[in-house]
Amino acid sequence: MVRVWLPGLMLLASGCAHLGGATVEMDRIAYSNALASSWKKEALLNIVRIRYLDPPVFLNISSLVNGYTRRGEAGASLNPYDVSASLGLNGSVSLEERPTITYSAPSSASFSAMLTPIEPIIPLTLIESGWDAALVLRLTVRSINGVRNERATEGTGDYDRILTLVRRIQKADALHMELRPGEKKGEFSQVLFLPVRNPRPEVAAAIAELRQLLHLEPGLQEYRVVRNSIDRADHRTLVLQTRSVMHMLTEFASCIEVPEEDRDRGVVFPAGAPEDCDLIRVHSGPMAPERAFVRVRYDGHRFWIDREDYQSKLHFAYLLMILRAAARDEESGAPLLTIPTS
Repeated sequence: MVRVWLPGLMLLASGCAHLGGATVEMDRIAYSNALASSWKKEALLNIVRIRYLDPPVFLNISSLVNGYTRRGEAGASLNPYDVSASLGLNGSVSLEERPTITYSAPSSASFSAMLTPIEPIIPLTLIESGWDAALVLRLTVRSINGVRNERATEGTGDYDRILTLVRRIQKADALHMELRPGEKKGEFSQVLFLPVRNPRPEVAAAIAELRQLLHLEPGLQEYRVVRNSIDRADHRTLVLQTRSVMHMLTEFASCIEVPEEDRDRGVVFPAGAPEDCDLIRVHSGPMAPERAFVRVRYDGHRFWIDREDYQSKLHFAYLLMILRAAARDEESGAPLLTIPTS
């Protein structure tokens, strides 16, 4: 009587299944989580670097390719001298994962773009797509028609009031942007719309006050948006002077709670008390909470954002999306580093 060992056959049969579909969900979610986590950590680390007067460094992931190799082995054994011999079948299947990740350093043009004020089309497009207009203008704009967005500058109260009015008008669905083709191919002009007919009394009052603060001609529905004051010829134009990416990162860096000894030794640039900052709260200490929203290590210290700090998480998320919107995607010829991870 010959007995066949089924486990070996079953193992070999299982090795014939297709891998593609089974690995899509596993790989896609795993790599998506890893990319999101590294994106947040890189951004926070660069904010900390700036506070410590270190230049920020962004390393782009150019490609991510994952491959699998399946190997199968089978064997059989039979003892012919044993009358009650058993036929033994055995097999094994091994699976090797070989992901390859390519990194690229940003080009000089991309770094220069970080130092250049972003195009007004970025904040205006974000506002038109439903983002909080007041928060977008708080993060991305230096001044609107001469009213400056500076905490230490006289007149800042007017800018805060402008943000309050803009938020109120947007919630009433009375603030809209439009892009119109410019004179040259690929150019666009931006137009701000405010209603002039039948708004609710409280919305009409907010619009009237906003026009007054921005020195805009009353009674008009649309105003041209430009980025340079030299383009302003009348009270029908909105001059939107934007910030650079580096300016935004530096302002976030000023909100970090740095260790007292680092502040006393002068290894960080001076800034106001963290509790006076309305952008973000970045804590520091020898240990970070296990469930922090994002945490990094720099110069022997841990820096983190609390998971329960809704305001800081919201502003940090807006910053990340604005950085992505302002990034330049180009073939720069910069050095590439390809790393097989196994």
